[in-house]
Amino acid sequence: MANGNNETPCCIGDRLEYGSMGRELKVGGVDMYLATPKTPTKKGVVVYIDVYGWKLPNTRYIVDMIANNGYVAILPDVFEGAEPWSADRDWSGFLEWVKTKDPNKIHPVVDAAVGYLQQECGVEQLGCVGFCWGGRAVHACLVDRTDFKCGVAFYAYGGNSQDRAEEVLQGGPPRHGV
Repeated sequence: MANGNNETPCCIGDRLEYGSMGRELKVGGVDMYLATPKTPTKKGVVVYIDVYGWKLPNTRYIVDMIANNGYVAILPDVFEGAEPWSADRDWSGFLEWVKTKDPNKIHPVVDAAVGYLQQECGVEQLGCVGFCWGGRAVHACLVDRTDFKCGVAFYAYGGNSQDRAEEVLQGGPPRHGV
């Protein structure tokens, strides 16, 4: 979650101390975080993580806000247990790390999340939202899948090419996203 006071791309910003209102679950062998609204709904949102992973309290706070606004929201660990990026790591290793995280290969995890929302939560209308790396996952899902009716990508990292990653690291303009 970016912070205007830090010039590092994908900076963690201010880490929230937040207790979460949802719950963790395992679906098809994948860890997920689920938050539900106070009133039943047939609308759901899949939230894609940024590089800091599915356990970051800031990301769970956003999932909870989506649920508080009337949607069933699920946050799958699209890195499937692999260690997320850490803000205290040496950024010179970021390009190599991000090459191993291809947003075009998350569809089996998304299948599990969507299946859970539909079968266990009664969701009939789906959207997705993503932040940073997760914004690129939104684009991949909207292009490759028909189950999402809409998606929003915030400051989306544009792809896996080294040139694009270097552009992002140097503060270049994003090619897509909000």
